Amino acid sequence: MPQYAKPTLYRMSELPSACPPKHVITDAFTLIPKETGAEHYTMFCTEVRPGGEAEMDNHGNREHCYFVLSGHAIAFCSGRQFKMGPGDCLWIPPAADHGLKPLNGETVRFAVVTSPPGWMPALSDEEVKANNYKEATLYHMSDLPSACPPKHIDTDAFTLIGKDTGAKHFVLFCTEVHPGGEAELDNHGGREHCYFILSGYADVTCAGEKFKMHPGDCLWIPPHADHGLKPIGGQTVRFAVVTSPPAWSPEIK
Repeated sequence: MPQYAKPTLYRMSELPSACPPKHVITDAFTLIPKETGAEHYTMFCTEVRPGGEAEMDNHGNREHCYFVLSGHAIAFCSGRQFKMGPGDCLWIPPAADHGLKPLNGETVRFAVVTSPPGWMPALSDEEVKANNYKEATLYHMSDLPSACPPKHIDTDAFTLIGKDTGAKHFVLFCTEVHPGGEAELDNHGGREHCYFILSGYADVTCAGEKFKMHPGDCLWIPPHADHGLKPIGGQTVRFAVVTSPPAWSPEIK
């Protein structure tokens, strides 16, 4: 049984950055680190500055994605090219070569999910073959339908990495809770979870603790923790949400 940390708020403004291997002129911030006890995913916020790049790399049998928050880039995956801007999410299947370069003299900032994380064993070749993964696919949030999830009020949620990709180990949403709305207290059972605030401000409750969240803040939500969120300041709060494993895969026992 994993030894999970209690709910923990990570402020990107207080985190150290590192230039990962095979990256140039890049700052990466670990939002879900090993110390959380997470065994199914990790998330980073990565900034590649003008003249930099994420060189072609391959993480073996791990599910992966890029979700662009600001700036523009050209991404490469499995021999194909994808022009990306804010709100775009690229599904990167296991064992796919991939990389990225910023465009237009801009810094490109993007969220990165890798599942399982680097500190855990990769998926087996047999599992990868059995999962029938979709090829690299670019999703434009502006083209996606939204839905108000159960136990949410005045909320639009966009599924960026969903079941159609073949992903078995994580799902990624971008969720917008509008003024007067809320994500009511809920519990996803044996699934690892997080909120990463992209814009706006929120009061969050998790496992009985209270957190005020600002842009750049990421809240680790361990399995079986009741959690909920309300926007504050009369603004819509927009946040990335990872649930791992997703609802269509067995939960952690």
